[in-house]
Amino acid sequence: MSEELPEDSEALRDFVRQFIMRSWDVVEPDDPAWAAKRELAEPMRRLAHLTVCSEAPAEVLQGAARAVRQALQEMEAYDARSFLQCYRDGDYLAKPHLFSDRAWITGPSNPLSPLMRLEAGADGAQGTVRLENGYVGAPGWVHGGMVAALMDQLMGFVLVSQGDPCVTQSLTMHYDRPTPSHEELFFRAWIEKDKGRQVHMHGEVKVGEEVTARSEAVFVRLEAKLFGRMLAEFAANNP
Repeated sequence: MSEELPEDSEALRDFVRQFIMRSWDVVEPDDPAWAAKRELAEPMRRLAHLTVCSEAPAEVLQGAARAVRQALQEMEAYDARSFLQCYRDGDYLAKPHLFSDRAWITGPSNPLSPLMRLEAGADGAQGTVRLENGYVGAPGWVHGGMVAALMDQLMGFVLVSQGDPCVTQSLTMHYDRPTPSHEELFFRAWIEKDKGRQVHMHGEVKVGEEVTARSEAVFVRLEAKLFGRMLAEFAANNP
């Protein structure tokens, strides 16, 4: 990235800010392989959650396992570059939407994603999600670690949607009551105190009108040019 734009230029700062915002957008695929990956991820996601609690007979499960192993064998014949390798090779700079499409929390091409839907607002951001069998802790309740991960993602999105690269410094969760699985959950996060580089945030999780969890966090804004240099240096040092 630094070869295309001087490190001390305002153009680099603006480029990084736009890249950050675009890398969280979920858009429609613009090539057949990308669309096919989404098409594959959707039944894999459903199969994973179904497998957890399926009461299918042994012969059905064994047949499914053979089919999955066959598909795995076919796909293992092709490269599968990591997120870092794709960044280093320039894929994500050229098409930031590829990154968001593969992301854990929101990416349609990621079969592990719960497909949380994020939306920025004037006073913060909100997200909706429904968590299935794979995210259950105690019977009928979402694992608390998953609730925390979703809140962390949403809080980061508050700043990213403004073009600010950021990292989590601390995140505290208060679980007021169990968060149910298999129901639509509503997450909300907002800036409570903006100290410039340090941003204090609050958030809550609701089912209907009932609050199940609350959160406080401190996020650290990264200067856009510094963030660009950090990524470029990390990629260069981790071939």
